[in-house]
Amino acid sequence: FPVTIFNLGRAIMARNPLMYSPDSPWLGFTGYHTQSWIINPAMEIKVISATGGAAAQINYFKGDSIFGLQFGGMQEANGFLGNNGSGGLSLGTGNTTWTQLQFDHAVTDQIGAIAAFGIGTTHVQNNPLSLIEVLTPIQSQSWRLGVYRTNNFLPKDRLSLSIATLPVLKKGLARVSGVTGYDYKDDEMGNTNLVPIVSSEVVNLAHSSKEFNLALNYQHRLTNNGNINYNWILRNNAGGQPGLKDSFFGVNFTWLQ
Repeated sequence: FPVTIFNLGRAIMARNPLMYSPDSPWLGFTGYHTQSWIINPAMEIKVISATGGAAAQINYFKGDSIFGLQFGGMQEANGFLGNNGSGGLSLGTGNTTWTQLQFDHAVTDQIGAIAAFGIGTTHVQNNPLSLIEVLTPIQSQSWRLGVYRTNNFLPKDRLSLSIATLPVLKKGLARVSGVTGYDYKDDEMGNTNLVPIVSSEVVNLAHSSKEFNLALNYQHRLTNNGNINYNWILRNNAGGQPGLKDSFFGVNFTWLQ
């Protein structure tokens, strides 16, 4: 009863992020909240925290532009970068770090442009009982280009529309093993035993198709100390799977200190 390596590989399924995170796409896999501190008129520090992960970002204000630099890390107990498995297809524990650059420029008093680009590296601690063994560090990438408009429905609110990607797997190798057949062998007592034939194959973890997403974000002041963010995203080639489309919606809060 053969089991093919190809089908084993397809059993690794990508899950939707709990919420889309314009500020930190990697933390969107786990859900997050944000705290912000204004250090002086030219500098802001953000701390974005989530279950199993966190990121710190420094924003520098210069004229009509904002320059941001972010460093972050997270741990996923049953997979990596939103991919998960269990039992014989367990993906182990993933530890990811990333760096992201962000740019925000106000073209007019209400309209502006936004851009972001980040790269991440994931190291996987393999489950010794799994048929899947990650062989190399996994490299991922995320980017965002969009426009925004302020003071739409409420004072100081912000509505943005972007083309974006969730973290896309760009490079990484894994070995997938499985029983592909059986052989019959006689032991010293003349008994015939069924011996499984185990085969393995090294597979490329990079997404075969580029994922392009349309992201809509609306933010407004909830209290004097915080903003509420509504995020909706329409995914095309979701999880790097050609032709797969889906969408999801999430809400998160930014606390201002």
